[in-house]
Amino acid sequence: MKRLATIAIVLMAACVGAIRVEAQPTKVSKPPKGRCLFPSSRALGSIIADDAKKTYLQQGYKEALVSVRVIVKKPVTSNISKSNVAGLGAVSPTAGDPTVLRISVNSGGTPLELGCNAEAEITSVVTLVDNAGVRTKGRSVTKAIVQGAFN
Repeated sequence: MKRLATIAIVLMAACVGAIRVEAQPTKVSKPPKGRCLFPSSRALGSIIADDAKKTYLQQGYKEALVSVRVIVKKPVTSNISKSNVAGLGAVSPTAGDPTVLRISVNSGGTPLELGCNAEAEITSVVTLVDNAGVRTKGRSVTKAIVQGAFN
């Protein structure tokens, strides 16, 4: 009885024009998204501060206090693709078994790189003490582009 009622409803809907048949759109994959991160801000600041301190002490200052802070702009999410990966070659299905991928990469152990660039601001504060005990203080801000990696 239920089956007969369902058939009757479908026939009535078809007569009235309530049922439409449309072709389904083909599925399109969305590109992966990533954020450009520079994970070594503290290390870069330490390297710059250490190098500057050595330079000041070699110039004859009695004491050199150097602090450096690296601030990388907040990463924006962006689409990433195969073109963002250095060292990644062809990606193709194997001829005999399409479920097995053949991926060509750098030879000789060279790593793949998923690199990107980010804007950074390097702020340094320097306090110098000369042999006479006179203190001088200065501050500088430098804009830079740093190389990061997609995350």
